[in-house]
Amino acid sequence: MADYGINDDFIKSLGSTIEPNTSALFLLVRKAVEDKVVPRLAQYQATVLRTSLSAEQEDKLKAALSKTA
Repeated sequence: MADYGINDDFIKSLGSTIEPNTSALFLLVRKAVEDKVVPRLAQYQATVLRTSLSAEQEDKLKAALSKTA
């Protein structure tokens, strides 16, 4: 994922956060007000990890994801 601007440390933190027999949901969000979104996820006992991408990195990631859909 480093090719898409997602830092190796972030990927490693994912590996240590997601436990066996659990699920992960990855969202690509352009605009959101964090203090409104995070509380709505609380009902799912979610851990929210976030990273930011440049416009170019976002375009590359979207193109890669659209190939798998």
